Amino acid sequence: MGLIPFDNNPDSLNPLCSVGLTLDPRVHPKDDRTPQQEFDDFLARFPEIAHQFREAKAVRPWVSTGRLQYSAKQVVGERFCLTSHAAGFIDALYSRGLTNTMELVNALGWRLIAASKDGDWSMERFGYLEDLQQGLFDFHDDIVYSSFVGFRDYELWNAVNRTWMLGTMLGNVMLEDAYYRFERTGDDGVFRELEQHGHPGSPLPVSAGFNRMGHLTRELCEAVDQGTENPGEAARKILSYVRDADFIAPSFKFGERDTRCFAMSPAKMAMNARWCRRDAPPEIGPRMINASKGLVRMRLRAGK
Repeated sequence: MGLIPFDNNPDSLNPLCSVGLTLDPRVHPKDDRTPQQEFDDFLARFPEIAHQFREAKAVRPWVSTGRLQYSAKQVVGERFCLTSHAAGFIDALYSRGLTNTMELVNALGWRLIAASKDGDWSMERFGYLEDLQQGLFDFHDDIVYSSFVGFRDYELWNAVNRTWMLGTMLGNVMLEDAYYRFERTGDDGVFRELEQHGHPGSPLPVSAGFNRMGHLTRELCEAVDQGTENPGEAARKILSYVRDADFIAPSFKFGERDTRCFAMSPAKMAMNARWCRRDAPPEIGPRMINASKGLVRMRLRAGK
């Protein structure tokens, strides 16, 4: 369930909010109830959520639809480029729409500028966008599917959740590193270099281990879904993989069952810096150090 307020800013003029409810049709098959009745029945199952809606009034009728997932066969062609929800949709979970749109616009923008200068509007120049969009879909699809399977068992969800947290954190590391190097050198080639590591659409394309983690998690969740793997055993295998991973500092303890959430601290930053310089793979360590430096500089500027 998602609730999006439109009045979350002092200057907002719209007092309404958007409410969306996603049901897995494999668990909750669509029947002949009205959308309003479906929502009311959902609230009846969860009194604490119902309490939040005790004074809510619908300003338009509830709408119900079928399967949400779709994708276009082609996202780039002569004089057009589809982005995000025009190209396809997986699920509202993790709110990837804006992120995916920005990824596509970023990759498209410099190509349009270059094409306007040299007149080369060939599909070869824009072909990368197809791979990028598919990679974004694949990453989102893997984490959403694994999450829906994981929701049925706490231990499995506790493990699957790490793959989302790591993707978010390490994706930020890639961008912070590039921005830090650009600020130091003024060379905008560092941004184009992000496209040259394979695994388009991945938050951390430089790490084979990271990208294997997403596939392994999905494979284990598929086995749980099919009844050939025990949820607890699948959770153990995911945590074991994360615990032995070379793309995150062991001191962060992401592979430990009881590390359910993560908060950076000066002590953890120091341990991470030591790991980056001594033990991290060369494609990871320098990027994390640059990202940390960039974050510290940004905070110092904000404090002035």
